[in-house]
Amino acid sequence: GGAVTVTAGGTLAVANAIVTTPTTGTSTGTRAGGALLLQADDAISTSATTGTITTSGQATAANSTAETAGIGGEVVIYHTTGAANQPITLGAAITASGGASAESADTAGAGGTLTLRNASGNIVTHNITADGGAPGGGTAGAGGALQLQTQLAAATITQSGATTLLARGGTAGTNDGTLKIDASGAVTLTNANNVGTLAAKLSDLGAAFSYTDASALSVGSITSAGTSPGTVGTVTGITTNGGAVTVTAGGTLAVANA
Repeated sequence: GGAVTVTAGGTLAVANAIVTTPTTGTSTGTRAGGALLLQADDAISTSATTGTITTSGQATAANSTAETAGIGGEVVIYHTTGAANQPITLGAAITASGGASAESADTAGAGGTLTLRNASGNIVTHNITADGGAPGGGTAGAGGALQLQTQLAAATITQSGATTLLARGGTAGTNDGTLKIDASGAVTLTNANNVGTLAAKLSDLGAAFSYTDASALSVGSITSAGTSPGTVGTVTGITTNGGAVTVTAGGTLAVANA
């Protein structure tokens, strides 16, 4: 459950797992997943299969006492402008889900806030999960907040293979989380992603935005979130600078904001 901060003046490669999920927490606070900051002046990568990151909250105990599980720990992965045009490339999964509820009187934890921010380069995502904890007969946790930001002109955001971005509520279709995108270049996220609310803005002339969700989706307003250097401001609706927009939903699609 302790926080982890890793800062590199050059490249930063995660070859083996990082885990901050507590195992001996006895209260809501001590069950929360530890926060993680990975910051580098050059390219950031996680190795396929072995370079996983887990900051999920701890579940409640089955003890006939009303308890609340831990929230998922915040994850910030940030490439500075130290080395120009270097990518953030994820080769393995990141999980920042809320802890589960063990019994009917308990409340599951909410999913965490996860931010990928590249001040100078592309972002390639992998499986990223910030789900609310399962209800276990009690109250399910709310889905978390996913944030993707690029700042260099023509920098793109894409997904690796068939990987997905997930911020689902612990009960399917209820209290799903958010996906906020503040990008410069094109964004292509067309796998079986699953969040509740989407907002995006793209600044480059002609940069296109494409997003696919496996279930119901709302295009709305998502407020500022994240701890510095992972803070991303409020984004409302979907805005491009002349670029095409394609949004596909596997359920209902509601446009709540322009």
